[in-house]
Formats: sequence, C-alpha cells, structure tokens
Amino acid sequence: MFIFLLSVVLLCHADSDVQKYTIHSSILSQDIEYTLYKPDGYSDSIKYPIVYLLHGMDSDCQSFYQYGLKETLDDYITNKIIRPTLFVTPNAFNSFYVDKYDGTFNYEQFFFEEFIPYVETLFSVDTNQSNRSIAGISMGGYGAALYSLKHKELFSACSPMSPALLPENTLKLLDDNNDIKKLLLSIFGNEEYFKQNNFNTIVKSSSKGTFTMPYRVCIGKQDYLYQFVIPSKTIMENAEMNNYWYIGDGEHNVEFWKSQIPDTLKFLDQKILENTDNSGTIGNGINSWILLISLIFCLMI
Repeated sequence: MFIFLLSVVLLCHADSDVQKYTIHSSILSQDIEYTLYKPDGYSDSIKYPIVYLLHGMDSDCQSFYQYGLKETLDDYITNKIIRPTLFVTPNAFNSFYVDKYDGTFNYEQFFFEEFIPYVETLFSVDTNQSNRSIAGISMGGYGAALYSLKHKELFSACSPMSPALLPENTLKLLDDNNDIKKLLLSIFGNEEYFKQNNFNTIVKSSSKGTFTMPYRVCIGKQDYLYQFVIPSKTIMENAEMNNYWYIGDGEHNVEFWKSQIPDTLKFLDQKILENTDNSGTIGNGINSWILLISLIFCLMI
C-alpha cells in the first residue's frame, strides 16, 4: 500500500523545467518563441504566480538562463525563500517593447492582446493582478518600467535592472551617426512618439499618487547608462512612487545582473505576497493533492 501511494505521488510530481515554446502572432504576422520556467512539482491543479521577464537588446528569450536563473530559482523555491512561480520570457528582438511608429511591428499590442492571454490560458496561472509582476534587463528594464505605467492595472510589482530609462531629449543628445540613435529612430520615428513612450515623461505628466506599484530599480555606478538613468530616481520620488533603488558597484554586464537577480526575486515574491489573500493559491493547490491522495487511500482499504 505504501509503495502504491508513493508511486502515485511520484507520478504527480514533476521536476523544475525550462522549455522553449512558440506562439503564432496574427498581429506581428510571425511566430514568436518564448521560454517558460515551471517549478518543481508543477501541477495543473495549482494556480501559480507569474513573472514576466523581459530580455535586453541583442538578446533573446533564453538569455536569463545563461545568467544562471534556473539554478537560482530551483534553490530559492526548494528552500522556500520564494514561492513556486512561473517565469516567462518572450523574444522581443530590438523592439524596445513598443508598437513601431509606422504600425509595421506592434509589439506592445501583441504582448497584451495575444501573448499574456495565451500564456495564462495554456498554463496554470493565477490571473489576479496581485499574482502578476514584471521585470527586465536593460532594454527589457525599459519595457518593464513602461508597461508598469501604461498597463498598471495588470501588475503588482516591477523590477527594472540596469534599465534603459532614457531621458526625454535622448534623440537630441545623440549624434546622427550614433547607432543607438539610428535604432531608436527606426522604432520611434520622431521625438514626439519617443516622448509618448518615455518613462520619465509619463511619470512627470501624471498626478502624484497615480502609480502606487512597488518598484525595485538597480543600476551599477560604472554602468554606461548610469548618468542617464539616475535622474529617474528623483522623478519617481517627486511623483511619490513606491520605489527602492539599489545603486552599487557594477557595470552593464552579466556579472552585475547575476548579482542582482536573487534580491530581485525576493522583492517580487514579497510584494506579490503582500497583495495576495492569506489563503494563497499555492497552498490550496497542495491541499487538493492531499485530498486526492487521501481519497485514493480510502478507496484501497
């Protein structure tokens, strides 16, 4: 009997897993690859929190796992530092996560109208705002921060790492031959559209208290973006936003991001917990497995 029950438990159990999937986007007229991390013991009977991780420029949906993310997640979940959570990263190319100015590549529209609904239907996700958060690195930090403003009703916490929170006058500051300026112009087209999608501009044009979501922003002092990003700290404080900044030694590189991922994970999990009903979907799911095994036991005796 014990062996039978143990076999049932093992069959219900699944190791943590990172897989690459594909979604066909009608909006973008192409297939988009994405990675999804499932925690150890993933079960369709449990509704999980979800974190959307946005990659940086010239990276892809697998980049976070090259930084050792899976090993950190496995360790933190096993040791109950964070709850079992789904982590998903879609390919975004160098789109800056916005709709292209001429409407030929509407990535933001794809993300919210196709990607989130698809993922949260296909996998066992708690779709309450309190259990959905967003984070990103560099260009992905820009995207995470921008989405947290433009779609604030969907997310409970945001953590941009080394974010490209560029100033409103970036296009004027950069030389015409600058490769970044050329990329930005290919996406935003002009200064007006760039400002419409600029974190600082949106925050400054909004009333105090508009954005109540908790933020954890990290940036290295040796990061080439540091001088451009640090004014956002004052802008967020003036807007009375709930923000915590980590400013320490570090460049715009993998070493700095690997050092920040652990605290980012703890921050997101803590803020999700603060916004979640005490009953918790994870605990309810585990209880359902206990009830199932108990039922099997009763049927066998």
